[in-house]
Amino acid sequence: MDVCATFVRILILSATTLACAEAQVHNPACHSPAHTRSCPGRLPSKNSPTVNNSGWFPVDGNHMEGPELLMKGWISVTVRSTQRQGVPDATILLRNAYGNVLTVPESPDGSFELQGVPTGEYEVVAQSGVAETRTNISVTAGANFVTLTLPSTGTPGVNAGSMVSAAQLAVPKKARHEYEKAENAAQKSKWAEANQRLQRALVIWPKFAEALVLRAIIERNQHSSEQAITDAEKAVESDPSYGKAYVVLGAVYTDANRWDDAVRVLDHGMSIAPDDWQGYYEMSRALLLKKEFAGALQQAQKASDVGHSNFAMLHLIKGYAYLGLSNQSAARTELETYVKLEPKSDAALRVRTMLERMSHPATDDANKSPASLAGKTSLPAADTH
Repeated sequence: MDVCATFVRILILSATTLACAEAQVHNPACHSPAHTRSCPGRLPSKNSPTVNNSGWFPVDGNHMEGPELLMKGWISVTVRSTQRQGVPDATILLRNAYGNVLTVPESPDGSFELQGVPTGEYEVVAQSGVAETRTNISVTAGANFVTLTLPSTGTPGVNAGSMVSAAQLAVPKKARHEYEKAENAAQKSKWAEANQRLQRALVIWPKFAEALVLRAIIERNQHSSEQAITDAEKAVESDPSYGKAYVVLGAVYTDANRWDDAVRVLDHGMSIAPDDWQGYYEMSRALLLKKEFAGALQQAQKASDVGHSNFAMLHLIKGYAYLGLSNQSAARTELETYVKLEPKSDAALRVRTMLERMSHPATDDANKSPASLAGKTSLPAADTH
């Protein structure tokens, strides 16, 4: 199986951000066609950066005021081997135009996220042992993606025992080339070019699961849910061993309120890729919307345990799940953590209001009902679309 923590893995995160992950639990307005990737449901930093130069502008944006708050983006970096596998012992260096260097420590799966990076020109360097590769990136407001391939050093790598599916081995070289060009275009937010490249790849090889998944992600970002479902279903059919296809299909099923279908495919996907935290996250989202609060809480905790404990949306989901279980003390802890991680998001304003109501309930009923704490007739999670 190709667990290939490539750009596709990071684009799933982008899909959640561009569609506003917070909206999928709380705010139906975020599903409108006018909604853009300036949405506050962005990702937190996965790896804690270390500033090696005092002249480096702070990545958390705390020193920004007014319009400057809008002039920052987040960067998702995937480091992979020549065998297209994630490199777990890589280190990322981010160098700005003034030569200042930000060092991001190694990641367990070769993926890195940096939030609040000021717009501008940067050099991204990936290092693992004696191997090194680098590229330049123009950071714009919103999402920015980089995939770096480390050259082989001639020694056995950590992925030497990894399996590649027969379906992936069957992909013609020309189709693979078009797919890689599509990845590169998507990194630069050139969606039209990415779609054109993917179309060419799929004309050459219609059963190209990775290309179908990437196209489904782009379609989801553009609010074309039905087409995204069609492509994700084709990807699962084309390569039943490709775990990412199930995660993306589960995500778009949840978007379409097909929660039972989402749970079914996500359960199968997690059996294929048990180390993929996104599968557990998407499962927690679907179960929360089904009001299966204990299950949602369990899956959210698994996502945290697998390796993404600082993803703010997990704390929001846990908070709502605890409210559904009438555990206000635990709910408060999780909701306060969400506000700490995402203090400037739209959801944070609503969560602060909820926390205030928890501290000073207006009536006895408000003190007893988790739904009333959110000021709604049902849990916030039910008001998805």
